[in-house]
Amino acid sequence: MFETMASFVLSDHLFGRAFEPAIGKPGYVRLLSDDRRPYRTKDGYVCVVVYTTQQWRRLLTYLKDKSLEDDPRFRDIAARTSNVDAVLSYLSKVLMERTTSEWLRVFDQLDIPCAALNTLDSLIDDPHLNTVGFFKVIEHPTEGSIRTTVVPANWSQTPPSPSRECARLGEHTAEILEQLEYSPHEILELARQEVIRCPTSEKKAS
Repeated sequence: MFETMASFVLSDHLFGRAFEPAIGKPGYVRLLSDDRRPYRTKDGYVCVVVYTTQQWRRLLTYLKDKSLEDDPRFRDIAARTSNVDAVLSYLSKVLMERTTSEWLRVFDQLDIPCAALNTLDSLIDDPHLNTVGFFKVIEHPTEGSIRTTVVPANWSQTPPSPSRECARLGEHTAEILEQLEYSPHEILELARQEVIRCPTSEKKAS
């Protein structure tokens, strides 16, 4: 797990230390800027990445901000990276002027990637996730109806799915111990001594 997360983080943040010898410090400056985050709007937050030069030109033209259309800090990706704090600070201030839904319509019109910032409730109630069947309600033998998520990938021949419902405490203990070559007698003895919780063995013992 540690190696997986280290790989995920360092894929962006090796930066200057991607070279031997190093040509700079680690840390991708665009991602580390204070304003590289969900932006506050009038009534919530919006996630948006104005990335390419064409996207910035469309946005600045839409905002009718003539003073910035020719600003060298916005000229290209290199200039915006060098001035990332100023560039994103400007965006942060502008986005507070309208509501989230208003900005979503604007960014959709300008072909700039964006999304509303979800709460946990709004994520569970999200129309897209529910339309594509991202959630599944299963009937658990002891716990009743339980909502769960499906595997977020589609496979034509071997669609992945859980093979069992959520286990009760100790439900598979005997099965696991059998695979570890414990004898039925040893498993029953462990259950009697309350070393393990093993419903199957308890039932056999009774």
